[in-house]
Formats: sequence, structure tokens, C-alpha cells
Amino acid sequence: MSAIPKEHRDRPAGGPGLAGRILREPLLHFLLIGMAVFLAFGLRSEPPRRADAAVIEVTPAQVERLSAQFEAVWRRPPGAEELRALVEDFVREEVYYREAQALGLDRDDTVIRRRLRQKMEFLADSGAGAIEPGEGDLRDYYTAHLDRFTRPERASFRQVFLGEDDPAPVLAALSGGADPSGLGHRSLLPETVEAAGATAVDGTFGDGFFAAVTALEPGAWHGPVASAFGAHLVRLDALEPAQVPGFDQVRKLVDSEWRQQAAEDLREAQFQAMRRHYEVVLPPIEAER
Repeated sequence: MSAIPKEHRDRPAGGPGLAGRILREPLLHFLLIGMAVFLAFGLRSEPPRRADAAVIEVTPAQVERLSAQFEAVWRRPPGAEELRALVEDFVREEVYYREAQALGLDRDDTVIRRRLRQKMEFLADSGAGAIEPGEGDLRDYYTAHLDRFTRPERASFRQVFLGEDDPAPVLAALSGGADPSGLGHRSLLPETVEAAGATAVDGTFGDGFFAAVTALEPGAWHGPVASAFGAHLVRLDALEPAQVPGFDQVRKLVDSEWRQQAAEDLREAQFQAMRRHYEVVLPPIEAER
């Protein structure tokens, strides 16, 4: 019997939540926040470098940043010679950067393209960090995604590995009270499993083993039960039904997942807004035969 309350089971899976809230007003808020982040980043950033510029100016702000980076690594500020070396290395990097741009080495480079995409997505995610969910938002998200917070059904059982042996004599011995540790074949599989869910059990014994075990009558030895390794005799000791924790028990987890979803939604909204500036022309795409 499942311990999931009926009011939760009967509630539509796609009930009110973050997605519905975004489609109303907060999507506009997300976009405004994202635009503010991009604008702020642009104001703080240095002017775009030109590959054909003849002047390389190292500003006091750049020197301060190089010094701060050195101190973050070495736990002390750089000396005068060390700072000059840092500045000279920065100039060397700038020269190589501009010459590489002039040669077009940055075009069609997969690594560079992916890095720039990551930076753009990071800016979008930074905007999501400014969003604070309300209590109602979190409760709506919790209700709409109960499956994410539900503790799955768990089973405790013992097993004797038979391989390809005849199960009848071993089952008779177990039913007569024999010690299971002295029967069957030794293997690396656990003889006793305590309060494990389907993912853990099937990950150890093979797909479908959890379902086969939980279908047994508890308290007695049954078998053979097939696994990915062969046949087993199994005694189901306990079966704990799935449990839905109360909202207050998982509030921190709900808050974390809400924020993650908000970041993903904001990133997608900003991408769609940028994509509308382009006409995308695609070649005919046919499925492989």
C-alpha cells in the first residue's frame, strides 16, 4: 500500500508552479533582470579590443587586477619586479590575442565558441540569482513536483545465490531453519540488503530484481528469483511504502530546485529573445536510413 496521501496522488501533475508563474508576469521581470546584468557587465568590462589597433594600453585597473590575482594565489602582494613581470606577460598575451584575431584563428574554433557560449549562459544565470521566490511560489513548485521529493519504496531482504543449481534442496534447508550464510555460492553480491530502493537494488542485481523481490510474501524464503547473474532464493523481511515528506521538511531542497529552474527558464527566455534578432536558414535535414 502506498503512503502517498490521496490528495497528492489525485492532484494534476502539471499544476500551478514556476512555469505557470513565468508565463504570466515574472517572465518580464526575468528578462529585465537579465538585461540589467548584461548592461552592468558591459559597463564594468573593458572596451572591445580591436585586432588592428596599434596601441596597447595597460590601465591602472588592469594592474590592480593582476596584483589581486597574484595575491589570491600566493597570499601576499607581488613585489615590484614580480608586478612588472605580470604586466609584461599581460602585454605578451594581448599581442598574441590581437595577432590571432587578425589571422582569424578565433573563427570556427569549437573551444572558443563553447567558451563564449558558457560566458553568455553564466550572465543569464547571474540574473536568476537576484530572483527571490515567495512562500507561495515554493509551495506551488512543491505541489507540482511531488515526485522529486517523494522517498521511493524501499525493501529489506536476504538472498542466497544459487547460480544454476537446483533450488529445491536449498529452499528445503532454508525452510527448515538452516543458516543461509552456509548455503549457495559465494559471490560479491550482498547477502543482506537493508532499506534499499529500486535504483540501488537493480543497480546491484540487474533490472527488474527489485520488482520481483517486492512481489514476494514477506517473512518466508521464495525462489528461484532471477537476476542478471543467475538464480537466487530470497526472503523479503520488510517493505517500506513510498513516503511524501511535508513541505517544511524539504523546504531548503524545494528552494534550491526552484532557483535552478528559474535560472534555466531565464536562460532560455534570454536565448529566445536574442534568437529573434536573426533569420535562421537551415538546410534540408533528413533522417539517416
